[in-house]
This record gives sequence, structure tokens and C-alpha cells, in this order.
Amino acid sequence: MAARARRFYVWPVDDLTSRARPRPIAEGVLWTDDAVSVHLMGCTGWHVIYAHGGIDMILGGMGLMGPCDIEWLDGEHG
Repeated sequence: MAARARRFYVWPVDDLTSRARPRPIAEGVLWTDDAVSVHLMGCTGWHVIYAHGGIDMILGGMGLMGPCDIEWLDGEHG
């Protein structure tokens, strides 16, 4: 279990090596019990909560725009 909640941005990647857009497409929080909350930026009312495996879902594309990268804003997890 994480010691504290941790914020992040979600960046889409076009070829798994470079970012496809100049700004993140979503922001989220990895909670202390490993649940994840995500908000799609610029899209009012679009939120999703993953009880388990949320970070893996995001990195796998979670249906947004294909594969994504995480930028952690609060230091190391745990």
C-alpha cells in the first residue's frame, strides 16, 4: 500500500517513444489503496475510477487514444 496519494498527468504517445501532444490529456490520483481516479481534461463530466490495476489500464491506453505515459507529480510511490 502507498504511504500517500500521488497525482499524475496522462500523456498519449504516438510510437511509445515520443509524446504526441504538447499537453497532457488527463490527470489523476493514485490513492493509498492502489485505486486510481482519472479525469479527461477538457471534457466536462468524464471521470473514471479503477479499483484495481488502474495504472496498467492507463499505460495500455484505457480506450482514450492508444498507449499512454504517466508523469508523476508527487515524487516516488510508497
